[in-house]
Amino acid sequence: MLALAYTALNSLDLAQKEYEDVVRINPNDITALGSLADLLVVQEKMTDAVGIYEKLIEKEKGSSLLYFNLGVIYSRLGKLDQAIATLKKATELDPGYLEAYIGLGVLLETKKDIHGAISNFEKAVSIDPLNIKVYYSLGNLYYRAKRYDDAARQYELLIKLDPKDLEAYMQWSGAYIKDKKHKEAIAVLDRALSEGIKDTSLYLALGYAYSEDLREADALKYYRMALDMSPDSALVRFHMGAYYDKIRERPLAESELRAAIRLDPKFSDAYNYLGYMYAEEGSNLDEAVTLVKKAIELEPDNGAYIDSLGWAYFQGGKFSEAFIELEKAVKLEPDDATIKEHLKRAKEKLKKKSK
Repeated sequence: MLALAYTALNSLDLAQKEYEDVVRINPNDITALGSLADLLVVQEKMTDAVGIYEKLIEKEKGSSLLYFNLGVIYSRLGKLDQAIATLKKATELDPGYLEAYIGLGVLLETKKDIHGAISNFEKAVSIDPLNIKVYYSLGNLYYRAKRYDDAARQYELLIKLDPKDLEAYMQWSGAYIKDKKHKEAIAVLDRALSEGIKDTSLYLALGYAYSEDLREADALKYYRMALDMSPDSALVRFHMGAYYDKIRERPLAESELRAAIRLDPKFSDAYNYLGYMYAEEGSNLDEAVTLVKKAIELEPDNGAYIDSLGWAYFQGGKFSEAFIELEKAVKLEPDDATIKEHLKRAKEKLKKKSK
């Protein structure tokens, strides 16, 4: 067929015209319709491809593959509801369609339907119990749903598949940390050490877990191991600074946080942390404002950073400016109790001032 020759020569417009001519002559030529649809997708002509797939489905209503492909195209067009409905049809026609369940999980997660996403990834893992990506997706969704024990089980299964999977150890321990099970988190990370894994992020995680378990000597040991392994890491310096802040070693905290900024001038968390630390102390408030403004410049929609700016203003007695920033922060982080408390205190100060 001439269309195939044009395709081989990468003359896609000419190939498309040939397939369109064939379909015009014989509208029931399934092979030509399918090739035309594929060619349109390759050329990113998604809207045109939808029309061809709809014609194909009219002729082959029982094809789960056609529904799946159409669902993918709807997704690429940003038509998520249509994509979801079409992929669901694919799973109805073929209850073992792994890729369709994964696609549904991804789309439902995008639409913030966490429970729906979980249901589809659970189905996917039942079809393919060795699919590492599905375990990760399911573990992360359980974590977001605050089902920390279920998340931990997924990461444990991942480690059974690959005992040296550092990311799985990190996620598993993270689920325990979130659930306030610090000793269990430490046990998981120790298991990674026993596998011979040596990594800066592992040492940082151990430092944090021991610190949360109030075992500060052990925490410092692992933070120092991280620093020895990566002395020029801004992230390590940041964690060291946060640790020193926690144990009230403020000069050391300040030194480490400044080192983090020096090593990575775009490290927004470091600017914010140092600025907020000053605000909490009620010291260096002009610099606190400057630091936090730099963090906001790097991440303009970060509610925590905007809260830090508002709190720095509050601590400096600039209650009107504080109120404006804290109102913005609450809109961005409506469930954050600390930010709401800061806003409440700013309101109270403004009321007193107006009397």
